[in-house]
Amino acid sequence: MREHVRVKYARRCQGNVVVSAMPAQPIEKGLPGPGLLAHVLVSKYCDHLPLHRQEAIAQRYGIELSRGTMSDW
Repeated sequence: MREHVRVKYARRCQGNVVVSAMPAQPIEKGLPGPGLLAHVLVSKYCDHLPLHRQEAIAQRYGIELSRGTMSDW
């Protein structure tokens, strides 16, 4: 899992706090990164692998990834 560190700066003279921006995500406020999204799309459209099979493959590796979630992406 990747952890993003956001730096906070406090300005004493102005009395406000400034926080650095989060890096851009493919899905706003979403958890999947670009690599996972690319894998799901390539498996579905190039390899013709349905989402229920991708779900079963993920379960064999101990990853809980529902086909409903993948179809929403």
